[in-house]
Amino acid sequence: MSTAPEQIWLQRDEDDTRHPRETEGVTWCEDKINDTDTEYMRADIARNEITRLRDTLTEIATAYYSAPEILREKARVAVEAPNAKDQADAA
Repeated sequence: MSTAPEQIWLQRDEDDTRHPRETEGVTWCEDKINDTDTEYMRADIARNEITRLRDTLTEIATAYYSAPEILREKARVAVEAPNAKDQADAA
């Protein structure tokens, strides 16, 4: 499996509305060629990335909820401050 590309791209005519399982006129490539190409990632890589992200989020949540209240408040303000600026800019 290590020699298989990490991702491949399904290519078909932009006007083709058939289901991708209908393979006539459909090609695959390691490189994206058209804006309409569909990316497919190797399943083992996707599973590993999901696991890594889940573990990272668990660590963040654990650190946040075990921190003293003053640190949680500072973290909340730091996250909300950019959002407040974006909302003010949009108004």
